[in-house]
Amino acid sequence: MNRLDNEYIKRLEWKIVTSETMEDKAEYADKRNHVRKQIEVIAAVPKNWKTIQCVCGRNFVIENTFRCLYCGERFCEKCAEIHFGQTREEYDAK
Repeated sequence: MNRLDNEYIKRLEWKIVTSETMEDKAEYADKRNHVRKQIEVIAAVPKNWKTIQCVCGRNFVIENTFRCLYCGERFCEKCAEIHFGQTREEYDAK
């Protein structure tokens, strides 16, 4: 795990600790576990073979995913638009 990956995990663990509800704690714990799994897959496989599972359950070549700057999770294009709150077209129109 590189320094940036460690920062993502630390940030999610802090959110678990500071969350007020058990539902929020569980949600951040699930996200942390998902990000950890993605990081492990990336580290374990030769670069040209790397595929990663998105939260939607589908697998994608890592170069075709979008990584969130804040939580570190990787998404396919459809899930990224949901996570980031706008489509690419909406962003380009600004």
